[in-house]
Amino acid sequence: MSRGASDESAGSVAGRRWLVVAVLVALTGAALGLRLSGRGFLLPALVEPDGGALPAELARLERGGAEPTREVAAWREPSLVAQCARLVPSTRATTKNGEPPSIDAALEASADLRVRSRTAVACLSALTVPAAFLVARFFLSSGWSLVAAAFVATSFLQQWFAAESRPDAAATTFFTLAVLGALCVRRYGTLAAYVFAGVALGLAVGALESGVALLLPLAVAILTSVRGGRSRWFGLAALAVAVLVARPFYSTETPSGGWARMASIVGFDRATHELRFAGHELPLESLDFGGARVVADTAWSHEPTLMVLGGLALAALLVRMLSRPGAPGIEHGRDVAVVFAYVGPCLLAASAYSRVQARALIPLVPYFAILAAWGLSVLAELALARPRARRFAVALVLAPLALNAAFATSLARVRAAPDTIARAAAWFRAPQHFDREHERLAVLPPIDFPLPQTDKALAISARGVPIGEFPWLDYQRGADPATKPIERFHVEWLALATPEQRDAIAADPERFVDALDVDYVVVHALRMVRRHPAFAAVRGALLARAQLVERFSPDDGGSAGEIPLDMDEPAPDDPVNRAWRVLFADSTGPVMEIYRLPRRIDAR
Repeated sequence: MSRGASDESAGSVAGRRWLVVAVLVALTGAALGLRLSGRGFLLPALVEPDGGALPAELARLERGGAEPTREVAAWREPSLVAQCARLVPSTRATTKNGEPPSIDAALEASADLRVRSRTAVACLSALTVPAAFLVARFFLSSGWSLVAAAFVATSFLQQWFAAESRPDAAATTFFTLAVLGALCVRRYGTLAAYVFAGVALGLAVGALESGVALLLPLAVAILTSVRGGRSRWFGLAALAVAVLVARPFYSTETPSGGWARMASIVGFDRATHELRFAGHELPLESLDFGGARVVADTAWSHEPTLMVLGGLALAALLVRMLSRPGAPGIEHGRDVAVVFAYVGPCLLAASAYSRVQARALIPLVPYFAILAAWGLSVLAELALARPRARRFAVALVLAPLALNAAFATSLARVRAAPDTIARAAAWFRAPQHFDREHERLAVLPPIDFPLPQTDKALAISARGVPIGEFPWLDYQRGADPATKPIERFHVEWLALATPEQRDAIAADPERFVDALDVDYVVVHALRMVRRHPAFAAVRGALLARAQLVERFSPDDGGSAGEIPLDMDEPAPDDPVNRAWRVLFADSTGPVMEIYRLPRRIDAR
């Protein structure tokens, strides 16, 4: 070959590489935009369950550790994601010349810690796209690896949790890098590969304590490394590096009560039949494989495209294995074993635990995407082999990607729109609807209604409510009076805090409603309030005794089932696939109803 032809060939290869890089950067940017869109949804009125640890750690870090918490739950939480959240600039508006902030500025300030936490999670989650591409390259060509990366970029499940102040979506990036490190150890076995694997493992553990599960693929990689022999001793170096990397992200404070208390919650409680470790409780009775339904429902509700393509891929694998007995179904079988050493135990553990949460599947999305891309590559190969079917090869790839993108963009659109709680609050801010000087309203808890409260109403609402669970309430009771908005509303929570109150209300809801000294009552449809009949009884009494003046639904045309579109984990009674639901939804939030009581203002 001539020098000119060689240079032309090298230039062509370099051009293709730059094209791959450009497409990968574009996919990562698109994923970031989707995840960041509407990241402040429902704040500060409603916060994600179990989402308070990350903002609390961010607040502690910004205090310089001057007031460290010594609670066991905080002691076990790693701080890598919180450290990244510190880099996110605050969007808190500043007032000029001591002027009171507007209502919107005060609401924004109260949600600042959670919005910054969500921003960090969204940014870190987007980096799963290039990480998944690099893992896919061990099994697929660069083109099909980009298809896998595109599925990750438009992943509905990852996007659903990436806009929340919970670290799972962010930790997925480091988990994927740890699997990539294990693959490098198996494929290359060099000291550099072991060091990279150790760093990635340390970051994974520093992001989320469940990152210790990444020891399994690393162990398989070391045992099956192509170099073997003495290079396996490099595994000790990888573990040492992992410990050194992860250690700074865990608190050095001894929990309250000292190590004696720590020891008392690590072990097995014979009375309750629970395994306990640093605040985590695992009832043995929940290990009944009831989680298999949760896993299946979550996968189908959030990733229907990947589930269909994954099923086709497994079918194609079976056909290939049956048509060629004795031949491996997938190339690089040992690399597959490394990946399966992580995916298999994760799926088994999630299926075995009946109380498993949907977000436990987030770290597995890259591997579902790779499997789907591999299945498409097999189907495309079959289509290209038939001249009449070649025109369907492109549609075969573009159709599922377009559907996935439609789900993702719809979720971004819905979360960017004003939620139902904000729309209900805006109704009261309109003078033609509500006279804030003379009228009063009550709200069904636990929604922290986004209106500034009068001092009297704030004292009623804050009675017995712990600090840290309601950012808007915390902001109002902790802010200097001069920094509060001038506009104030008499907004109080209905008295449903104690079991005794709820039992009394459930016994005679009409009497409770008749005794209310307010002009309006705002109720909502949330699963958490349906655990006691008093909440439904109050709404029934309002339907009989009051006038429904306005209703706000997250769904176009209303929601017959009154299922919230918020941050709760999917429940078995969800009648609609979530990915399909957002295609036709208007906003996030629960169904909100405003009732006016037949009461004269001058009757007080």
